[in-house]
Amino acid sequence: MHTLDEIIQFVEKHACIKNVQPTDDLPEKHGIYGDDWHELLDVYAEKYQVNCESYLWYFHTGEEGMNIPGKLLFKTPDMRVEHIAVTPEMLLDFANKGKWGIDYPEHHIPKERNDLVVNDLSLVIFIILAVLISLIIGYIK
Repeated sequence: MHTLDEIIQFVEKHACIKNVQPTDDLPEKHGIYGDDWHELLDVYAEKYQVNCESYLWYFHTGEEGMNIPGKLLFKTPDMRVEHIAVTPEMLLDFANKGKWGIDYPEHHIPKERNDLVVNDLSLVIFIILAVLISLIIGYIK
């Protein structure tokens, strides 16, 4: 059986944070999100042999990086559900049981990520505008 101190030390070491408490919501209280959160969970699952097949990231953390144009118009997956905390106490329980133990509420996440489509289109439009502006400036000179 694993111990709470062991889990807390693991989290502090791998997330480079201090003063983790047993009931801390790790993503919210300690700002572990996006890729950092996913990397922590990957190492955790491997080290403690936790089957995380049922894990749904968007209930626990947001995405890393800039998604500003898209999320202004469309909700990202994490914005479509209510946040569920993940604490060291929960990680201990999952480690001792060998599986991710959250029963998620019913929800719907569209397969098509319109927020990402808007981001891609914004980038294309920005590049086209940059090229047009450079051509206009070159023509004026």
